Amino acid sequence: MKRTAEHPRKKPLSFQQKTALCCMPGFALFTLFWICPFGIAAYYSFVESAFRHTFVGFRNYAHVWSNAYYRAAAGNSVRFSLTAVPLTWTLAFAIALCIEKTKGKGNVLLGFILLPDAVPSSATVEIWATLFPGEKNAFIALLSVFLWKNAGFAALLLRAGLSAVPASSREAAVVDGAGPFRRISGIVLPQMAGQGFLTAVLLLSRSMKVFKESYALYGAYPPDQVYTVQNYINNQFTKLRYPSMTAASMGAAVMIAFLAVIWLGWERRENKKA
Repeated sequence: MKRTAEHPRKKPLSFQQKTALCCMPGFALFTLFWICPFGIAAYYSFVESAFRHTFVGFRNYAHVWSNAYYRAAAGNSVRFSLTAVPLTWTLAFAIALCIEKTKGKGNVLLGFILLPDAVPSSATVEIWATLFPGEKNAFIALLSVFLWKNAGFAALLLRAGLSAVPASSREAAVVDGAGPFRRISGIVLPQMAGQGFLTAVLLLSRSMKVFKESYALYGAYPPDQVYTVQNYINNQFTKLRYPSMTAASMGAAVMIAFLAVIWLGWERRENKKA
């Protein structure tokens, strides 16, 4: 009898190939639910209207920027972000330092301060509206809601950054006579700069999404001092002005992407130095 030729064994997949296969479903969903909608939004920002898809270049962007309401909303958004992000970051860093001093016993506190991020804003905005009544206190009320909801989230990220700082370097600074503030500014902050910058970028992204809190507090047309870009975008959406809506939203997306690229470039340069 003639022997049949044996089939050669298949070469096993490499680790990189297995990783790619595992990531393919996630990448497909990411493309379907994020990249495609983002691309459609970018497309609408370059056409005449939602019903006439005539390419108009950057005319929609120029129209949005010439709008006085948008310029006021952009100024309010910048003012809110420049106030809310540093305050939240500083408060979260202080919380992270306190939790670190407890040597693991403060994790219960960390879990407790993360609860506001899980509680719907609509269930708590009445408290802040009562504490800060009137249109004159609208900015303080919205800022308080942002601090209350995001301080725990930022503290969790900064706590992870603190855990990556070697204890030996801080102990050596104590031996050299460095005080607490000197140790924080000269040792802790430089060594966790990457995590700190990432936390700031994420807080900035969240500060541009305070629309639901603002809407719950004051409705679609809030006081002038808290009328942000999100309010402008929502009003354009209700009027079916998709080109203006998407042109306004693309500006915020480009700014976040620009900061993310800066952070990635800085992290890559630090990794090369290491």
